[in-house]
Amino acid sequence: MMDGSAGEPQPPWEAVAALVRAARTGDALAMDEVLTVVTPYVTRLCRPIALSDCEDAVQEALTAVFVGMRGLRDPQAFYGWVRTVTVREAVRVARRTAAERAVDPGEVARLHGLGGAESKRSLTAV
Repeated sequence: MMDGSAGEPQPPWEAVAALVRAARTGDALAMDEVLTVVTPYVTRLCRPIALSDCEDAVQEALTAVFVGMRGLRDPQAFYGWVRTVTVREAVRVARRTAAERAVDPGEVARLHGLGGAESKRSLTAV
């Protein structure tokens, strides 16, 4: 991106800062552009945290960005703020998913080194 002065490249946070300023004032097109620009970044952050639910984590993070953008004090701090919001949302989604996942008693026994048939009976009796 060029800043218009002497053809020097403009840092990406400068271009996004202008869009963030516009989006904070209610410019729907600017908000759409901000979310479009930041989606690949959010996806890269969510993928290693919310392995099986990356899409849900991305959606939650983008929703939090959309809702919280008016509270962002410094538009040039946008990427750092997005990172914080995204990691928080991805961890929340990953924890929620982990809590909802059913556990096979045989797998629990294997993980705890209780591989015998007697151990499986005691686990299923619990």
